[in-house]
Amino acid sequence: MLSSKQLAQYDQDGGLLVSGLIPEDTLANAEATMWSVLGMDRNDPTSWSPLPEEADGLITNTNRGLVEHFGL
Repeated sequence: MLSSKQLAQYDQDGGLLVSGLIPEDTLANAEATMWSVLGMDRNDPTSWSPLPEEADGLITNTNRGLVEHFGL
């Protein structure tokens, strides 16, 4: 159950970070799969694809350190 503080944060930010909901091994597997599917090496930034040109229109929220980008 979410606390009233968490609900207020969700209402304010439109999202909520809740730690501990997903087991660490599941997270590690999902992260490894993501890097593999993208064909990138997490330890080699030169293998990372640049943001697409349309990324100029990304919605950023520097207060929360978020960049909203949908798709690959």
